[in-house]
Amino acid sequence: TKRFAMADGTTTTLADTLLDDLDDLSDGDEEENEEEQQGAVVAEEIEEGISGETPKSRHESSFLSNPDLKRHLANIEASPSNNDLIVPSNLLLSKLRDSLHEAHLELQRLYEPKFPELSDLLGNVLQYTRAIELLQNEMDVTKVDFSSILTPNQIITISVAGSTTLGRPLSDEELSQVREQCQLVHSIRSTQETLQKFVESRMNDWAPNISTLLGSPIAAQVLGLVGGLAEVSRIPACNLQVLGQEKTRDLAGKSGVAARPHAGILYACDLVQQAGSLQNKKKALKVVAAKLALAARVDFVNWDTGRPRNNASGVKFRQEIVKKLQQWETPDRAPVLKALPNKQSASRCDTSHCDPLFNMCSYDNFVLT
Repeated sequence: TKRFAMADGTTTTLADTLLDDLDDLSDGDEEENEEEQQGAVVAEEIEEGISGETPKSRHESSFLSNPDLKRHLANIEASPSNNDLIVPSNLLLSKLRDSLHEAHLELQRLYEPKFPELSDLLGNVLQYTRAIELLQNEMDVTKVDFSSILTPNQIITISVAGSTTLGRPLSDEELSQVREQCQLVHSIRSTQETLQKFVESRMNDWAPNISTLLGSPIAAQVLGLVGGLAEVSRIPACNLQVLGQEKTRDLAGKSGVAARPHAGILYACDLVQQAGSLQNKKKALKVVAAKLALAARVDFVNWDTGRPRNNASGVKFRQEIVKKLQQWETPDRAPVLKALPNKQSASRCDTSHCDPLFNMCSYDNFVLT
């Protein structure tokens, strides 16, 4: 048997070396097993601690339970004329919009086993929520009266989709979760309306030019969607035109002539609605968006530099738009054909203006008898 000299001066055989290596490997495996067992014990303790906690409701887990939001609502009730609360209100409106979107997605997930096609047919959050509240667990859609919330075309489309859906009835627990989620959507929307009404009431003092151009309700929606006056002033007119547009949904075989793919919040402005034809409304929407970009910059500069705020620019822009609308609505004049004078009607002419080369005379110098 061969022996090998080690670093410490001792000698050993090849078999002893292999046995020592195997012992080291077995010791490492035992240590790994002990670590895995300890990790499993810690995981079990964490799961036990989580299961022992009281589960939070959907209202408590949403943005409605935010202490800053509650404090801000209390401040609005205490001092409704405080202009310093406008900027925080717009920031909270932006967060509430995100929270409403998340609640809408969660409601779609909960109700998808019952009626998966409904989310594609109703893109509006409130319409979708109210339709679920009316439909509940009813499998025959034709027995439900949607006339109070939907148009006749929407009712027909939903009835056809409901007759061919592959959905199933929800269990009692699933239906309870759907009802709770619907209440959450309404609560978020109610809080949004409270903040939006406050912003509308202070718009004339905070952004007078935007408020004069669009009106307080539309101006409050624009500022609440973007997040503030500074943010609106940085957006170009082409993006303001489509601000707040809804995603185009499945038309379900219906005509797309009446669809407005590039219409957002500004489309509801009175200046756009009084434009008349659809073509003029599209032109008016572009003009209003361009003037809004200018009005937002004027209001922001006055606010940022501390200058006195007034609505002079907003009045000027609105008058220019109204003048354009009147020009578009004015019918074109019929073309007027100017007849040439008749040579026979001229008995004599002033020969001093005659052209001897072409044997012609100037009709302007005819002297009629």
